[in-house]
Amino acid sequence: MEVKGALENENHQYLTVQNGCYTLEYIFEQKKISFRAVLPEKSHVVFPIIASPHTRVLWDGKSLLCEKEGARVTLSIENGTGILPYKEKRIYSLIPGLSAVKVEIYASKGKQREVMWSIHVE
Repeated sequence: MEVKGALENENHQYLTVQNGCYTLEYIFEQKKISFRAVLPEKSHVVFPIIASPHTRVLWDGKSLLCEKEGARVTLSIENGTGILPYKEKRIYSLIPGLSAVKVEIYASKGKQREVMWSIHVE
C-alpha cells in the first residue's frame, strides 16, 4: 500500500510542492511490517515505540529491540540513519499509562531521500 502527501509547517500551510511532498509505502508480511519513505529535504521520520518504563530496550545504532511481556519487538533500519534523541528514556504519554521510546530516522546524504525500516514481532 502506498500513500502520498505534503508536509505542513507550524502554521498549517503546505510546503511548496517540490520541497514538501513525501511518499510512504507499507509492506505487510507475516509478523512484520516494512516501511519505505521518500522524504523532502530537511525532514525525517519520527517513529515512537510504545514501551513501559520496565520494558527492556536495547539499541545498537541500526536496530532497537524491545523485550515486552510475551513478545519481542524489533525495529530495524535498512536504509538511513537512526538516532534515539533521548537515549532509551521514555518520553511522552501517547495514551494515558503508556510511554514510548522516540526513534528518529534520517535519510542518507545525497539526492535519493529514501529511508527503509521494519517492525518484526516474535
